[in-house]
Amino acid sequence: MSTPEVTYKGYAIDKKRIRRHISTGEKKKEAADNNIQLGNNVFITWNLPYRAFKSSSPIIDHASPIFPPTPTLLKVSNSTSSNICSPNNTVSPNDHPTPTTLAIRNMELENRARLFVQAKHEDLMKQMGKVEKRMLTTYLYQFWLFAFKTAKYWGYGPREWNFDLLEFDRFRERDQANRSAGNTPRSIFGTPLNVDTPASEDTAIVLARLSTKPPPLCRWTIHAAIRNRYDGEEFSDDEEDSILGPDREESLGRWSPNGDRRTFEERLQKALESNEFSNLKAEEIPMAMARIVKATRRSQKELLQESFGFSIVARNEDVFWRLLPKVAKTNLENTGIYPLHLLTSFLDGSKACCNLLDAALNSIAQNHNVQRLFVNDHGHTVLDNLMLTILKSHTSCLPFIVDDNLAKMKRFTGEEVDICGRWDADSPCVRELFAEGQPRIPLEWKHMFCHTSAQAVCHSIGRVYGPVFAPDIDYPSGLFVKKCQACGKELRLRPLHTLVLIAFYLARSGCPGENLFGMLACLTCLLANGADPQLKAHISLDALRSRDNATECSHELLDPFELSERVPESLLTGWTEDAALGWKALCTLLRHARDERRDRSKPPRRRHERMEDFRIFIEISDDELSKSSDTEDDESDGEVDEELCQHSKPTTGNFYGGSKTIGVLWAAIQTELATYRRLTEEDPWISRYFDMRSLLDGLLNGGTISIPLVEDSMMAPFCECGRFFDVTDEACPCVDEVCNPDTDYFANLDVWSRSTYIMIPENYNESWYDFC
Repeated sequence: MSTPEVTYKGYAIDKKRIRRHISTGEKKKEAADNNIQLGNNVFITWNLPYRAFKSSSPIIDHASPIFPPTPTLLKVSNSTSSNICSPNNTVSPNDHPTPTTLAIRNMELENRARLFVQAKHEDLMKQMGKVEKRMLTTYLYQFWLFAFKTAKYWGYGPREWNFDLLEFDRFRERDQANRSAGNTPRSIFGTPLNVDTPASEDTAIVLARLSTKPPPLCRWTIHAAIRNRYDGEEFSDDEEDSILGPDREESLGRWSPNGDRRTFEERLQKALESNEFSNLKAEEIPMAMARIVKATRRSQKELLQESFGFSIVARNEDVFWRLLPKVAKTNLENTGIYPLHLLTSFLDGSKACCNLLDAALNSIAQNHNVQRLFVNDHGHTVLDNLMLTILKSHTSCLPFIVDDNLAKMKRFTGEEVDICGRWDADSPCVRELFAEGQPRIPLEWKHMFCHTSAQAVCHSIGRVYGPVFAPDIDYPSGLFVKKCQACGKELRLRPLHTLVLIAFYLARSGCPGENLFGMLACLTCLLANGADPQLKAHISLDALRSRDNATECSHELLDPFELSERVPESLLTGWTEDAALGWKALCTLLRHARDERRDRSKPPRRRHERMEDFRIFIEISDDELSKSSDTEDDESDGEVDEELCQHSKPTTGNFYGGSKTIGVLWAAIQTELATYRRLTEEDPWISRYFDMRSLLDGLLNGGTISIPLVEDSMMAPFCECGRFFDVTDEACPCVDEVCNPDTDYFANLDVWSRSTYIMIPENYNESWYDFC
């Protein structure tokens, strides 16, 4: 047996001294580790295999000057030391590593386990070489997919997802050099990617090599007065074999109530112990797995919260409802867990729509001040996250476009799940794409901001801003935040300003056929829920275009319409006719809404008082909180209270019912979203009953909405504020509740193979808005 030689600064160190040092250090660490628990988001962040992860994360390519894999001053020389790190190598019985070498290696593995458990993943990666990084990332992705599959098929899929069922051999990574993800917009108003710009050659080659691609047409949800969910999804025999394995007859049925009664989080714990989801043995993983298993057992609350995260990503109502009551009782503040943001990042208009968000809001509100969860650690509100979901799903934009602090992020959270139901994290096309080293969903797979997506976003806006515990709808946005280089002032937008910029990028960097109807729907939804188009914000067009300097201030107070007017005409050229028409309609509506509010008396609201309450939990400056003197303060003189309709919400102020134009338009948009979908690739994206040209003409001529839905009396009776009468839930009216019963049935959503019928959220109007 060889004896290792340990040197420090060129001098040999006695091996007994080394072992004593290691032993003493390990005893101290062992005592400290007896109480160590999992950090936040330890497992759920590893959603990509190695090459895709390497392409999307900067941490995997760096070696740390603080924690180098092999210290330059400390050297261990042993003929078999390299074999310890290479589990595929076989060590001769006569050439085993010495106790000193093993002790050093074990100390290294234990230290890595501590970093992992504490969620110090960047430091962990910096301690490993390329082979170890690949091995660890592969193992963690295998566990992630196991947890996702277990959550997605909970209640009717296989009870145990092993390595073979997870098909890792089928989707083995290709050993090729990393490929770029294609062209993307570089900066606002800079050189954005036009819709007709071809993808890079590398991306085109990769896409051509894939054997599968997502279907071109959406799926959708239909809210109905039902208690049992109906999912019309049908699988071919090959798809069933791929998803559920050879025992699909048993797997397709519901689980027997007398079967394994382990909870979801217990199954995750068991999987870490048994390792059946992976082809890697525990001793091959470059960190001490026994330490991680032990920490997981001690961290039941953290494991529960992470399990809840997986249920959100998988969108399975069964496991979600089982975990929600338990999670709602835990402390979610200052944990890095933001369930409302996670729900909107993985928003699914094809299976769940707003139902999971509704349930989470009401359940969590019983044990928490929900306002503390409305802004995440990036400073983004839940509404901001909905705007990011639009960009993620329907454009080629990268995260840094909306937030300079996200410059290192190469993809949006949740790209592996399509809001329209055309692909999922375990879809063959997605797994093939990731195996090719591509971390982003290509623009070629996406389509325009469609009705399925727009309905899910609008319903979610209603859920977020409807309850009595909701924040002010005009709370400042955390997107597109800049800082004046001359005076140092923070330049923060209001929600409607942010919407204008999102609409710009959607038209500029979106998909073929984009008409901005979805953004018009979001704008009208926000206006009907009280967003004020008069509010101004300090905005610098130069800062937004990364052209500001430190010599003089370039910011000015602008309302949302004024911001839309400042967009240079040169950046609007080259747009399609539909996109240009949609932009004009959106800007005209903003101007009409602003001018109309100026001319009316100010409605009774307690916005300023609620914003003061909200500021207790979220750091916001007095300057950000203050309203422009041109808006609220000037209107305070001689104001007359407006007569409120039955739908008003004086407690929150998140309501506006003083505009017949906005009310009629909101009713028409809700009807359009509830009754029309594109059934073939040749069909138009908007029905013939909602004409954008007629809408624009009406807005330009006094605000008369003259589209067929209105002119032909196709809608059920509705209030001046745009809410329908006699509905079960005003945030998501059903098809039969928006259609005039005296007209012929004109909805086309009843395609059973593409529809999912879901119940109306259980918190009906009265309990929803009166909840405390």
